[in-house]
Amino acid sequence: MIQITKPIAVLHMSEKWFAMDAKNIQPVAAYPKYANALAVIETFEDSPSGVVRLQGKSEHAAALIERNVRAQGLVDGESRILIHRQRTTAGAMEVFFTAVPLPVWQAVSEWSQQQRDHCMIIPLAAIASSGIVQGQGRVIRCGANLIYFADTKDGYYYASVAAYSNAADDVDIAVRALAQQAADSHRGAAGGQSNEGDATLAALHVFWCPLYADAVDDERARRLFVEVSNCRLEDCSQGTLLPLDFDGRAAMAGAQKTALPYLMKSVGIRNAANTGWQRFAALAESSVPVSAAVTAVFAAGLIAVGVYQHTAAAALNASTNAKNERSIQQEQTSRQIDAKQPPEGYEATQAFVNALGGSITGYNPNEVTTAIRRAAGAEIRILRVRMENIPGKPLSILFDGALRAKVDASAITSFLLALRRAGYIVTPLDPADGGQTGNFTYRMVRLPSPAITQTTPSTPTPSESKAAR
Repeated sequence: MIQITKPIAVLHMSEKWFAMDAKNIQPVAAYPKYANALAVIETFEDSPSGVVRLQGKSEHAAALIERNVRAQGLVDGESRILIHRQRTTAGAMEVFFTAVPLPVWQAVSEWSQQQRDHCMIIPLAAIASSGIVQGQGRVIRCGANLIYFADTKDGYYYASVAAYSNAADDVDIAVRALAQQAADSHRGAAGGQSNEGDATLAALHVFWCPLYADAVDDERARRLFVEVSNCRLEDCSQGTLLPLDFDGRAAMAGAQKTALPYLMKSVGIRNAANTGWQRFAALAESSVPVSAAVTAVFAAGLIAVGVYQHTAAAALNASTNAKNERSIQQEQTSRQIDAKQPPEGYEATQAFVNALGGSITGYNPNEVTTAIRRAAGAEIRILRVRMENIPGKPLSILFDGALRAKVDASAITSFLLALRRAGYIVTPLDPADGGQTGNFTYRMVRLPSPAITQTTPSTPTPSESKAAR
């Protein structure tokens, strides 16, 4: 006789409890106690699960769901809402949940806390949805009970069925009903995509995961599911379990296939429904080897950083010494340059450069020509610009211009106003003309702030430049 004393998982289906290790599955009394760490796969006495779409903030999802399930009569009294999957799009949220009546939750939670080691409560619905991405689904079979979760183009989809008995005909009816629901949900997603020009979707990739099932019976159920749902089915069974009775004797002649190893790898502490401190304790214990490795890597990193800093400091010292030597050499060179006399003709060259920059004449050539060009616009053609130097008078700018063909003489008035706004006093060279003919010559002087005068020989030396036409 075999008794499972250190199970790797405990299965709570409806009011039945099963202990499972790597080779056996055995019914046990309700709320058993074990000394080793284990996971409890819970249906919470068939508490309702489902998918809802809500409007509101994600942190209010549990309260909104509790109000809905109570209004629909799915749960009497207070409940604990377990959220397995949740996502928000365009201000609406989609939530996959299980509503556990509060007395059931308290009984399971208190029992898990009384275990000597960590006892992670993992809802069966959370196992069904763990790791599923869009275009995938998962079927979990527990004897005559089946649940289905999929992530389709239209969103999450969940369904569950229970056969009347373990008889082949009853199981086939349940499998066919579940497969039809899966097919309908997927066809609905394909229909929603037809507006985009693609009326078909790739076959849904569904993972078939029996917790325990007869191999021949399960193969028949799996083929029936594929036939009805038209999906791409993958059998995730990775081992066998020998069914035992309460006394530890073999309950059947042959072993049953199971996907328990695969399912346990797909879930983790993040899928557990335990309270915060229980999750933290389990996470801390499971992370001890990782923490040790991280500490060793961190210590090695500190040593490497110390060596690097020492090498960098030595290199910095050498670089600083080299820079100090270059600074001394540059200072000596600067002193030698200061001691030298300027070359012959330097003053004349410097005066010419200052004149170009406007430091002597008071006019910057670029600024003057730019102001005239902007004021002229497309209606006036500037022919010549030159500087005028009359003894006893401020330096001035002379420019010749002409109206372009078919342009009214009023354009000259706008031209003169623009120059005055640019800071120049503009007067016609011939006061009698007034500048109102087709061809004109104007003198302009910068506004006197401050006034600029220049005493030069009496002979004017105009500096001419052609303006852009």
